[in-house]
Amino acid sequence: MKYLGRDQLKKDDKIDYLGGGLLALFVILLMMSITQAKILYFVAAAVLFILFIVRSRLTSTPFIPLQLFHSKGYAIGLVILVLVQGIGFSFPFLTPLLLQQVNDLSAGIVGFMLVPAAICSAFLGRRIGKIVDAHGNHFVYSISASLLVITFMAMSIWAGSHHYWIAAILIVGTVSQMSLQISLINSVSRSLAPEYTGVGMGLVSTLNFMSGAISASFYSILLDQGARTAWNGINANLEASVFSNMYFVFAVMHILLLVIFHYLYKVPVPKVQTANKQSH
Repeated sequence: MKYLGRDQLKKDDKIDYLGGGLLALFVILLMMSITQAKILYFVAAAVLFILFIVRSRLTSTPFIPLQLFHSKGYAIGLVILVLVQGIGFSFPFLTPLLLQQVNDLSAGIVGFMLVPAAICSAFLGRRIGKIVDAHGNHFVYSISASLLVITFMAMSIWAGSHHYWIAAILIVGTVSQMSLQISLINSVSRSLAPEYTGVGMGLVSTLNFMSGAISASFYSILLDQGARTAWNGINANLEASVFSNMYFVFAVMHILLLVIFHYLYKVPVPKVQTANKQSH
């Protein structure tokens, strides 16, 4: 409680319930448009999003201040974070399906194959945080992204092979995913001024949840379509082709995101300033 006094509370500020309602309805309809594949929901979501932007511009106390997105480090960082979270959701979502559909394992064995990765992540979580503090976000992100590229390429090549290999690769991928998210969230948060930290990181949490739910629906659609050949030219298991291709795309995406990350955060990111500070 003693640290709460450091923040100056604005008692005159009001909560923008209308803006919050528009945003909530937009999120609901957007997720429904993807999960149910109905264009009508998407159009309605687009209309609500436009109304939310208009409302945010007109009101003096918007639910989400648009000044947040004046910072390139925050705006583009959010996009990277959403993509990273969506790709990372492939570990708990696609891997069990791969082991069940291609390796023909029971649900119990599949769960057992996921346990080592979960244990390693829980055990190394605090240590990774210390590494980020000691060596910086760039170092941890670069190492983690490189390991994820190797992980997804290995998954693309060996999808459908012995499940012990998949479990071993999954350990590296899960730990790398966790460390990458920690370094990326740190980088995004540092682009925010203290007065915008609460709403800015709240939006990060919301988008993390949305990206996981949306990616699951998207992956299901891709799995239903299937694939005839593996794009990497190495995996000859036809049943695993669709999994192999998805993992291959994830590896390429991480290479591109790594380049964007280094370009975006190569210099200290300017923080979002309040209107009062900008006027001076």
